[in-house]
Amino acid sequence: MSQILDVVTLPLDRPRQLVEASAGTGKTFTLAQLVLRFVVEENVPVEALLVVTFTEAATLELRERIRHRIRQALDAEKHDAVLKRLWDRWCDTPGEALATQRLRTALASLELATISTIHGWCQRVIQEFGSELGMVEGAEVVTNVQPLLEQVWHDLARRCTLEEPRAVAAQMAGLKDPHKWMSLASRGPTLLPPLDPSVPPAEDVARLQHAESQSREALVRVCEHHAMRMLATISDHVDAGRLNKQSFSEKKWVGDVAGDRLAELHIAIDGGKEETWIAHLVSAESWQKKLKKGFQDTPHPCVLFGDAYLAWCEAKTTLKAATDARALHRWHDLLAQVPQAYRQAKGPQRMDFDDLLISVEQAVKRAHGTEVLPSLRRRWQIALIDEF
Repeated sequence: MSQILDVVTLPLDRPRQLVEASAGTGKTFTLAQLVLRFVVEENVPVEALLVVTFTEAATLELRERIRHRIRQALDAEKHDAVLKRLWDRWCDTPGEALATQRLRTALASLELATISTIHGWCQRVIQEFGSELGMVEGAEVVTNVQPLLEQVWHDLARRCTLEEPRAVAAQMAGLKDPHKWMSLASRGPTLLPPLDPSVPPAEDVARLQHAESQSREALVRVCEHHAMRMLATISDHVDAGRLNKQSFSEKKWVGDVAGDRLAELHIAIDGGKEETWIAHLVSAESWQKKLKKGFQDTPHPCVLFGDAYLAWCEAKTTLKAATDARALHRWHDLLAQVPQAYRQAKGPQRMDFDDLLISVEQAVKRAHGTEVLPSLRRRWQIALIDEF
């Protein structure tokens, strides 16, 4: 059952206590008061205290906060409500003189206190007790794993894309925010987004890629042989008054401007880009709307080109769907390989922060029943964990 914390009366003899609080509610302040109480009431030397917080910057701030609080406790003129209540307790037990002596000793030796991040403390355990715990000594601690992760990713991706059709390889090269996915993958493939099992094999994607290439070549041939004549026919219809000049104005379609339209057409096809105006042009429904009243039987001049263009658009759409599905599958496959490949690249002589936590935990579990655990408990009699 939860209860409101009173840092002055909180029992110090319980083996474990959890204090839950939101940001900005005074967790660090409370932790500093507990340090004072353990020093004065339990006579715990500051070098036997383990105070853990989340970042290196926070450890520096926390050490200064504790130092400042001890000085305030020794200065009677700076006693606030909490310190007044604490001194009321201390004057009774252990007594004012002894409490003052313990606080002065703590202030003088505060640099010996272990105020650290959890990873920094794990490094210290390895340094001081590594041989007794049977741990690898002299291992390099990698504080920035990003370069190694990127190297692993690029090596895996390079091998993978060599095995994939060109369209899939190009799609994989465009993966957005690979650092985020590599970070997730390094912690376990179960954290990756779900994968659709109906993925097309590489052979099918290669076949669709070939079909798209052929349909584009066919479109280019039609464009070379018929497009200029098609545009000239449109220009004739405009001159003859069969077409609505708002849709096919002379500024856009007649004379030299038709050549500009043809150039746009070639650029769009070469770039694999579908232009709205082209799709609008080849549509039979759109053509009928552009004809003036009494000319609805005018034949569509874009039939050959339209068929080739729409066939290319369909082939391109089909290829993109298959390419997206295949690329997503291969991303999953690659990311699932990252943890093992990363561990192999890192090797046993390099440890990241996760390795530190896991190796210390496993070593401590193995040490049950030996003299190592009592040594650890003597070294750090009290552990205060902030934001862990």
